[in-house]
Amino acid sequence: MERDREPVLIRSKWGTNRWIYNHRNPVGCTLIVVSVLLFLGLLLYVQATTHDPGHGRGAPSDTVR
Repeated sequence: MERDREPVLIRSKWGTNRWIYNHRNPVGCTLIVVSVLLFLGLLLYVQATTHDPGHGRGAPSDTVR
């Protein structure tokens, strides 16, 4: 029964010496989903907290009155 279990990490079959999450293992599949969600959350956080220095500045004709 122990031998039937798939490992969490497997070597990439693309010719590189990298390790990737095994989607056939429940833990590996969970790690894939969590990694994607964390990456998307980080992107949304950075987008929401980045201040554009040009924001609120109109054309020069709008500011000179």
